[in-house]
Amino acid sequence: VVDACSPLTLYAAGASARQLLYRWSCAADSGLDQYLKNLPPTTSEVDLDAGTPQMAQADTSYTVTVKAVDFMGISSAAASLTIYKQSQPAPTVVFSPPTLSILRSQALTLTGVAQFSSCPIPRNPLLFSWRVGSGPTLGKP
Repeated sequence: VVDACSPLTLYAAGASARQLLYRWSCAADSGLDQYLKNLPPTTSEVDLDAGTPQMAQADTSYTVTVKAVDFMGISSAAASLTIYKQSQPAPTVVFSPPTLSILRSQALTLTGVAQFSSCPIPRNPLLFSWRVGSGPTLGKP
């Protein structure tokens, strides 16, 4: 999620003995797609300024795709990320780790960090609650 005031950075990484080239795209938005296609092919980090002007529509999801290409012209599988640009400033919560698979016998520590919007709004204390969105839940003891 990105709001109307925040910047956004997208990263791509790959391993190769020689420099990789990157092909960025956004099939559902011609303006963002054109911006991404005009980046130098060695661009592995895309920085969008505050307000992400390249993402012109608010309250819209954008799916950005990148492929790495090696010196022989062989492309990697596409990696995609969907970003929702919201019109209203709001905090987001970032989880660490972002995804995790564990066995039933393993302990789990999950950390959530609230990040405030870059918009000039008051940073009041946050109230939140936890819930399991999917997967098995703990039964009653």
